[in-house]
Amino acid sequence: MQVSKSIRNLATGVAISMAATVAFADGHMKKVGVTGGIAAYKAAEIVRWLRKEDAAVVVVMTEAAKRFITPLTLQTLTRNPVIV
Repeated sequence: MQVSKSIRNLATGVAISMAATVAFADGHMKKVGVTGGIAAYKAAEIVRWLRKEDAAVVVVMTEAAKRFITPLTLQTLTRNPVIV
């Protein structure tokens, strides 16, 4: 499965701001890491787009990231537990 170019561009932009990184694997499982930063809210958008591409998504976030976005939000979007 190919991840659309817009998702890669958004993920790259967010990673540059040190808020989230996305590991693009060859399979259908995608890992999203969210750290504390104002752009952490973009992780929800990235997760939503990945789910639209039928990818299974697992989110790992730091304690600091919880000040910007709740684990429950990401858990609801991914349908998987969030690792904090």
